[in-house]
This record gives sequence, structure tokens and C-alpha cells, in this order.
Amino acid sequence: MCQRALIYKGELIMKGVEIKYADVCIGALFGAYRQLLQMTFGEALSETRYGKGDTKGFDASVESGIKKCLGDFNGEEIVLITEETDDVTSRVWPIDPNPKQQPKMFFSDPVDRSKYLEQIINLMAKKLFPDDDSGENAKKRSNIKVAELLMHEDIVKLWDKEVDAPASITGATAAITYVNRGRVIFSVILNFITRDIYVACDIGIKSVRIDKDFKNIPTKDPLEYIMREGREIVFPSAMERSLVDDDLNNFVTFLGKDMYKEIFVESGIVPGDYKKFIHHDRPGGPSRVLYLSDLQPKEAPVGFILANGEKIGEWMHWLPFVKFARNFSGNPALRLYEVSLKKALFKNDILVSTPPAYSIFNCRDEKKYIDVSIMKNHAQPSRFRSMLVIASSDNERIGPLMDRFEYRDVGMCL
Repeated sequence: MCQRALIYKGELIMKGVEIKYADVCIGALFGAYRQLLQMTFGEALSETRYGKGDTKGFDASVESGIKKCLGDFNGEEIVLITEETDDVTSRVWPIDPNPKQQPKMFFSDPVDRSKYLEQIINLMAKKLFPDDDSGENAKKRSNIKVAELLMHEDIVKLWDKEVDAPASITGATAAITYVNRGRVIFSVILNFITRDIYVACDIGIKSVRIDKDFKNIPTKDPLEYIMREGREIVFPSAMERSLVDDDLNNFVTFLGKDMYKEIFVESGIVPGDYKKFIHHDRPGGPSRVLYLSDLQPKEAPVGFILANGEKIGEWMHWLPFVKFARNFSGNPALRLYEVSLKKALFKNDILVSTPPAYSIFNCRDEKKYIDVSIMKNHAQPSRFRSMLVIASSDNERIGPLMDRFEYRDVGMCL
């Protein structure tokens, strides 16, 4: 078999199976997205028996599409992790801490921000077919294709107004991240609102906007096309963004449910009145790292982002971005820290902040790596939680603060 490889600036970068898996993951997201677009409004918002039993039709459609694509690997030993696959993955979870003995791991968040996606689908449908006394428009809404709603020329404007701007960062997404032999290899994120697809791998971080007819990105070798034709996503340094004083404290994290505020306060990362520094307290998961990129408006700078004791499906997709991000000078752009609280706090019986002995970031051995076997005792691996901070490498406030609290720099494990 002839080994494929990608050549970038004269260097051999990705090769063989890594390219194949990236192509398949890109194809899986494309296929799931197209499947979603072909659903009717009624089908998309109906409740199904899929998974937990209260899953919306669009959630079930996207996840089942991703599972089918990733299940067609000709019997290769892979593990797909989503909230709906825990019953299967917990039985085949790797128990050997040696990363070379662990299977290929694919972490997926099939539909992030589904609550807001449902809201926007509803609003757009009612905009096209307002309620009327006869009930005829309600029937028309039920039969309209989701494509007519999400492909509408006003969809981004509506999202920015009703949810948060910019939609390129805040939009509902699907994501897949590949981990192999203790290393993060790539992440693929597809934005359902803007139709942007982001890929973070060792060539770099690029994005391409999918045409409405899906014809601009080839089904064969899509990774190669995205890396060649895509827009480079840059993660400017604090100096390049001219961040000073309070700008370095501005942050994005999730504080929207019970206990998350207590978790954040316990970390001590922003002492005192943290509310004046919070940029967004109900952000998305996979795309949150993009708040540190050049997609974020200059007039609303963000100093750092935080996984606030959240589940692994929210933050795993950030890790390839941390590993491969570059600033405008071409230097490594981001630092990754793990927060270990002195006080043991639990969310749904799961520890929200892992001390080093229970962390997936193995910094103890000479060869540092991600150890997924640490999650073997979880009946539901997708519920594994952690507290992580990501900031620009030159954020002069976060770096010293992490040192003072002895929160570990775990970027070398990626």
C-alpha cells in the first residue's frame, strides 16, 4: 500500500493513517451536517428514544451520522467517546497506562450548544412562517427543511442578535478530536451557523467556509484542500493584541448552572469581584479556544479561557489548538495549565478538579503524555471532568498566578 503524506513548506508533516483519519473525520462531520440539513423542522425538533430518551431529532441525527462514519474503519481498533456511547466505551476502555498499548481514541461532541441551535431554528422558522389564526403556517413550518433555515442569508445576523457574537466563535458546533499513543493528533470543528470548518493539526490551524452546495471542498483528500486553501487562524500574543492590565484578566468560562460559581471562586484565579472581567458565562465548549484567536474582535479582548470543572467533551477539542497554535511572529502561542483545587468538589459524584495522581496529563514520566487509562474506573468516561486554563504564552498575569498556586503547566503532555 502506498503511503500518502502531506508536504508543507518542503517538510513531511502528516502521513499515512493520520491523513486517512482526518479525512474520515472531516467527512463524518460533513455527512452529519448534510443529514441534519435534509431533516424537516418537525423531525429536527421532535423527541426521540435515542440515547437518554429525551434527545431531539437533530441531536440524534448528527451523532448517529458521526458514529456510522467512524464505525466504517474496516474493523480497526478504535474507541469513539460521546455521552451516548458510554455503555459501549466503558467496556472496552484501555486499562494499560502504556500509551503504545492504547487504542485510537476519538472524542466527539456531536452537537454543542444544542439548546441555542433549537432556539434559532424555531426563530427562523417563525420568521419565515409567522403564527396565523388558521394554523396553516404552523403546518408549513413543520415541513420546511432545516437547510432553508440554517442556510438563510440572515441566519448569522439572527444568531449574533439572539445568542452572542461573533457567530464564528459562538455558533453551535460538532467536533471530533483524535488521540493516539498519548498524543493529540488533530481536531476538526464544524460550525452549523457560519458553515466554517476548523482543522488544527501539525501543519497549522486553518478554516474554510463550506459553500451552500457543498461543492467547494472535495470529498477526496479534504484535509489536503483545507490546509492548502484555508484561512490561517492566528492566536496573537498579548503583546500583539496590546493587552494591558485588566485586559489580561478578561476571561470566558461556564458559570451558568448550580455549583460552577463555587468551583470558580475556589480556584482563586480571579480574586474579588470577578464579574467585571467575565466576557461570557455560558459559552460553547469545543469552539471556546477561538476566543483567543484573531476571530475575536479587538475591542473585546479575552485574556484567558477556563474549563470550569466541565466534562471532557467540552475541552478535549482545545488541546490540538494549544499544541499547534502560533502567533503572528510564528512562535508557540498558548499555554495550558491544570487547576488542582485543595478542596475536593464533586459534580454529579464526579471530581471536578483532578490532582496529578488522577489527571490524564502524565507529567511524571520522562516521556510526558496523555494517559486515557486514568479514566478506566469511570462507568461513564464522557463525564470525566477537569479544570484547565489556556492563555497567551506571554500573559504576564496568568503565568505567575499559576506558579503561585502551583497549578501545573501540562502543555508538554500534548
